[in-house]
Amino acid sequence: MLSTINTILLNNERKETVKRGTPGFPCNAYIGDIHNYIVGEISLHWHSELEIFVLDEGMVQIIFADHSYVLRPGEGYFVNADVLHGIICNTDQPCRYRSVVFDQSVISGCTGSVFDKKYVNPFVKRGASSWVLNLRDTGSAAVISLFNVAFYACEMEPEGYEFTVRDAMSKIIMLLNGHKEEKAVRVETMQEQRLKQMLNWIDEHYMDKVTVRLIADAAGVCERECQRTFAKVIKDTPIRYLMRRRIAIAADMLKSSNASNSEICALCGFESQSYFTKQFRLIMGVTPKQYQRNIRTNMLKLDRYNNK
Repeated sequence: MLSTINTILLNNERKETVKRGTPGFPCNAYIGDIHNYIVGEISLHWHSELEIFVLDEGMVQIIFADHSYVLRPGEGYFVNADVLHGIICNTDQPCRYRSVVFDQSVISGCTGSVFDKKYVNPFVKRGASSWVLNLRDTGSAAVISLFNVAFYACEMEPEGYEFTVRDAMSKIIMLLNGHKEEKAVRVETMQEQRLKQMLNWIDEHYMDKVTVRLIADAAGVCERECQRTFAKVIKDTPIRYLMRRRIAIAADMLKSSNASNSEICALCGFESQSYFTKQFRLIMGVTPKQYQRNIRTNMLKLDRYNNK
């Protein structure tokens, strides 16, 4: 199954809630451009599935809880289950990508099978959090080659494509297990938990008056540690991150609700319409009214195209 998405649906713990593929084959391939996501980034999130991602064009930064990497065309990453990660664009040019996200059962089969107990479950539970893939490394090149096989099988869905995907992903797991010296170190549990707590708190209180002290209190850390964590992981201050979240939520409301701009301004924690408009234009490149008008124009064009 091949899909194009431009938003990540999260629960209150920042876990992605989308269902992959079908119950019998929980695997989905994706294609898109990071710029098409609101504010041009995939916000920090996690999912119980495994994911392999390859950048085809542009330059992006993949962010994990304790490290980040810049990816260029042809490079990618493999992320293990339940690992916090996000992506931001490092260029104004298109940042097109392909990815495959799949449940471990795609390759392990039923719980308790030899594949599950001997290979897949140990890989998921005790393996590294992530691997960066680049064509200069022969192991990474082999992983990307197998990814291409799986991706095109998901895209074209020929008879028996599920076997092709399962075979390719199984080989990827074995290759990554065989390159333990090249893997990234598993993230520090306490650091990831604290970051999740602070991000979750922001998502629950973005409409209120927020200070760094309140964000830090959500994870039981001091303000300095809060600021250090945001600077290290997200490459921004807590308050600027809050602003981007408010604007992203406002943009989603402008796109999907009938609320007025003034109502959205208040619902997103802005005390004045002029400040909301200024910050929206700074981050999105257009005013809220222009953004809403552009969305409605594009929807009308799409409706006309579909009704032809």
